[in-house]
Amino acid sequence: MQSTSHTPMSPKALGALSHHVATFARLADVAGRSWPTPYIMLFATDHGTHVDRAAGRGGHGSDLPDDLEINLFWGVVR
Repeated sequence: MQSTSHTPMSPKALGALSHHVATFARLADVAGRSWPTPYIMLFATDHGTHVDRAAGRGGHGSDLPDDLEINLFWGVVR
């Protein structure tokens, strides 16, 4: 049976994502006040994740589309 407490969309995982985004926003704010322009800011994960149904939790490292497709956000600050 799949445990929803250890999956990529669980409240704990989404809370961690929210924390990472907030930390990145703080970093971007400091960069904006400290770095000369122009510069590029990038937010990218190193891998995707899938739900391993046998283990009932998130997993990664396979050739599944969910593991291979990552989100990448970037922007040029002028």
